[in-house]
Amino acid sequence: MKNKKSEINEKLLRLLRSNENDPVATSCMALILDGHEIRQKSLRNSIPIKKVIDIYSVRETINSSRGGSIKGCDRLLPNLNSASASHIMIHSLEFEFDSFVVFTDEAIENMFGILYLPKKNKGWYNLEETLHD
Repeated sequence: MKNKKSEINEKLLRLLRSNENDPVATSCMALILDGHEIRQKSLRNSIPIKKVIDIYSVRETINSSRGGSIKGCDRLLPNLNSASASHIMIHSLEFEFDSFVVFTDEAIENMFGILYLPKKNKGWYNLEETLHD
């Protein structure tokens, strides 16, 4: 099924396009341009940047200890640590086989990073249960 680009926040599309040097953003944009069905969800409220740094620092440490990494975390954490923002927004871009998490400022004008989270199985997440305020 082809997606309708209008289903994706236009500000997010602009940010993905403008981050062409980020391989994770490029991969996400390629799926969008290829017309793959996409589901976008965003947190209803911004969250403190400190909490996000704490969570993803721990996740990256755990993954590193297991010999892996989260694609995009190498760019996300330094960007968050150097950001002047106190709160950020998190957006999920889900495809049938892949998902991405985009971290932006509250106005969705600056992207701090994007993570690639491969799915183990084909299908859709129930994002209403995972993204809440």
